[in-house]
Amino acid sequence: MGCLQSTWDSMLARILRLVLFPLCLYLIDVITDLALAVQYYYSGDFTWFGLTLGFVLGPTIIANILLAWLTEDSEMNKYVKYLLRVLQLSVFMEYCNIFRLLLRGEVAEIHVENSLPIAHLFEAMLESIPQLCLQLYIIISTGEQVSVLQVITMVASLLAAVKAVVTYWYYTNNEADRTFSCGFVTRFLLLTLWKVFEISTRVLAVGLFASALKPWIALPIAVHWLIMTVTYIWIGEDYRTCSMMMFAPLIMAVDTFSMTGSFDHKRTFWLNTVLTLLGNITMVTAWYTLKTGQDWYDVPALVGVRYCLCDSYFNIFYLLLRGEDVEEHVKENLPIAHLLEAMLESVPQLCLQLYIIISTGEQVSVLKVITMVISLLAAVKAVVTFWYYNTDEADRTFSCGFVTRLILFAVWKVFELSARVLDVGLFASAFKPWIALPIGVHWLIMTVTYICIDEASRDCIGMIFAALYMSVDTFSMTGSMDLKRTFRLNTVLTLLGNITMVTVWYALKTGQDWYDVPALVGVVVGSVVSAGFGFIEMVFRGKIKSPFTSCCK
Repeated sequence: MGCLQSTWDSMLARILRLVLFPLCLYLIDVITDLALAVQYYYSGDFTWFGLTLGFVLGPTIIANILLAWLTEDSEMNKYVKYLLRVLQLSVFMEYCNIFRLLLRGEVAEIHVENSLPIAHLFEAMLESIPQLCLQLYIIISTGEQVSVLQVITMVASLLAAVKAVVTYWYYTNNEADRTFSCGFVTRFLLLTLWKVFEISTRVLAVGLFASALKPWIALPIAVHWLIMTVTYIWIGEDYRTCSMMMFAPLIMAVDTFSMTGSFDHKRTFWLNTVLTLLGNITMVTAWYTLKTGQDWYDVPALVGVRYCLCDSYFNIFYLLLRGEDVEEHVKENLPIAHLLEAMLESVPQLCLQLYIIISTGEQVSVLKVITMVISLLAAVKAVVTFWYYNTDEADRTFSCGFVTRLILFAVWKVFELSARVLDVGLFASAFKPWIALPIGVHWLIMTVTYICIDEASRDCIGMIFAALYMSVDTFSMTGSMDLKRTFRLNTVLTLLGNITMVTVWYALKTGQDWYDVPALVGVVVGSVVSAGFGFIEMVFRGKIKSPFTSCCK
């Protein structure tokens, strides 16, 4: 390792990693974007030409102005310096300064740390990532054959964005943690791989969503940014000054695509993780549901964004290498992320496939059955995991009582989700325009009730999480179990909603099918059995007294 350390610190290695590699990647990114803009111009696509050129020139100007503000070279003639800045050559000027410092044998890393990482980070978030989203939108919306230059441009933009984020991470770490070692190399490679997954899935989700719902593309990004900015300023007391309140929105704008400033606080870290998962899955689900026509990339794109959950696992490995409490991170991040993902992907997928089977009347394929079974298992697993990590730590000890309770809870969730999904699928097959009404009313009543009863949910952030929890509870009871009144209300609303929807479907549907009576009986019996299992769980929690409590214990 000593030999590698000496190689890392050698003059040639420092010139390569501090000057040649970042400068060449910057040039390749800008030049390929300009070449693609010229290609659009000569092909007559003036709209794409203007947008592509705008996403090159605008951010480049901002990056050069930012560098001019962050740095000051007293040795250069001031007129030459001003000329270079007017010509937007501040980036080249900075790399020339670094190269000069390296040849003199001075510590160039300090000069780099004070200017280039933050400039390249904002340039990447203003140019490379928007350029990726734009080119992906052009490819999807036009349906034309993808050119080699488009592929090269997109790869260069992705590499530039990943390099910018990784460089910013490197220079914001403690200097002692930057020493060349096995731990450092592992952590560096892991972070790089994480950022490739993170940026790729985010860009894919945004590009797909824009191709189907272009007027609404700013909404999910803006909501994400607003929530993160308010939370960041609220949590960090240092950011409540005027100057820092201007800086926090900029950092959080970067964090809507790649996590950087959210590392400063544990709560902003897991909140950003949840919002990213929620945003990506919501956007790709909306695109898949509302798009017109069928394309070969539909399912691969849906599955690709679906695996953005890998980001959460990379986060855990990253924290593990930092020596932080991973068990605590898992408890605070993955359960809620998987829970929201299950309610936004697995459960809607179940309802959708059931609706397709009922409405089309076609023979059910083996693949559909496998897909529905996996979606059900994923949803049950997500709810059970969330329950496990929200149970008192003393109750999680492996014992006969714990295993019994775990099995009863899992069986309850199978009954509960199956009955609810079957009910929604049947109702949608006969009354598709009205399917949102019973679910929406259920969610609204539960959200208002939860906020009124729970004092901790009456601030801005608490209301947001209460609304999210109650959206989950319209299909599977989770947050409602915190309070006895919300549990009883949700049980009544679920029973009432399920029985009402299946009764209306059975009474007003046209034609007769072999599954009519079994489906009716299945929903009613499943809903009643589910309510019984819920009562047992509340007895275990000590929220409800029962004459059978001693037996259960």
